[in-house]
Amino acid sequence: MYSSKKDQSLLFPHMEELPKFVTKRIQRRTSFDNMLKGYRKSLEVVSCWHTLETVLEYFEKGFERITLVVGDSITDHYKTDLAGRVDVCEKLYDYYKSGRLKIHVTADKQIHSKFFIVENDTHILAINGSLNFTKNATKATHQVNYQWALEFEKGRNYDELNTLIDDYEWH
Repeated sequence: MYSSKKDQSLLFPHMEELPKFVTKRIQRRTSFDNMLKGYRKSLEVVSCWHTLETVLEYFEKGFERITLVVGDSITDHYKTDLAGRVDVCEKLYDYYKSGRLKIHVTADKQIHSKFFIVENDTHILAINGSLNFTKNATKATHQVNYQWALEFEKGRNYDELNTLIDDYEWH
């Protein structure tokens, strides 16, 4: 018989280690930023499309480190996008040189995933959904996106987090 006065944690030991589940409809200019509120330590992005201006914008919002994982098909877009834009190139180079910006290009596969991992001092938030890392997507100016996330408390062991990190590294 169930008793609300007795400790039930022995019956369900794994229950207290479940991550928090979060969903977000990205339909207003502040929706994605609200999802990232309080997370400024690092931002890891797997996205088939992103803009380098968005990367700079998130540095300006206070992120300490940003890592991008992209397919090699976007490198031609970089060349076109950055042509003649010395100021953007210099800022990106400064972040790269300081170790705060990393870009990994996968030559053996085309990236179509949209996956983010953000971190602060106490939590890790793994986000998946339809949002590319572009101004139009993050600001919801011309599109609506849906994201779901799992929030993990640092210092605890989660099988789900280990799986998500493996999936991130697989890209």
